[in-house]
Amino acid sequence: MSDNTGIWIIITGASSVAAITFYIKFQNLKNKISELNVKLKQSDMELQRLEIENTSAKLNPHLLKNTLQTIHFFSWQTNQAIEKLSEILNYILYDSKNKYVPLKKEIDLLNTYIELHRLKLSPQTTVVKNIEAPITNINAKIAPLTTINFIENAFVHGDFTMPVSLLEINLKISNQELVYTVKNTFSKKEGIPGIGNENFKKRMDLLHKNQYSLEIAEEENMYISSLKLKLNEN
Repeated sequence: MSDNTGIWIIITGASSVAAITFYIKFQNLKNKISELNVKLKQSDMELQRLEIENTSAKLNPHLLKNTLQTIHFFSWQTNQAIEKLSEILNYILYDSKNKYVPLKKEIDLLNTYIELHRLKLSPQTTVVKNIEAPITNINAKIAPLTTINFIENAFVHGDFTMPVSLLEINLKISNQELVYTVKNTFSKKEGIPGIGNENFKKRMDLLHKNQYSLEIAEEENMYISSLKLKLNEN
């Protein structure tokens, strides 16, 4: 065997090994890309499912029934209550179709929702509402109905018939971060909301992954929900 032939065999062998190695790496890369595409598709499907569930929850007959009962009980305030309900439904039907909405619209909805449902609270209930949203955050955006989950749980599961009952809402915007806490008295027989909080967390994971923290706690007869969220500007 000549030296040239030996060299040629070595080069050919090395090329074959390099080609096989490249092929294996290429196939691994293709597999990883395929896995990522599957995960992305699953995330999109999960987001769509949650959005569908969210839409269903928005028009939940139970929620509307409670609202109408509130309106009926305070019939002397019917006109004002119907106007507020109209504002809520308008937001649900139109604004909530968007992935994100201006922060101001979301806070306006929160205020309207609170004012409507506080009509049914006992005069003995202490309502504390502190909302600090400076005009400098006018470009901030948020997923629609983000603030409603906590307050809806408070009105649905809270117990405001006790001699000393409390509903406290605190929302503050600072350095493009929203800090939102709702605290309310509740009865042990009502239990703690489950599936609604789970769906809310999944929705936050999909829309604001790694941009939020969520804490839900029970302290004696108090239920406390807290959200910290970095706001969008897109």
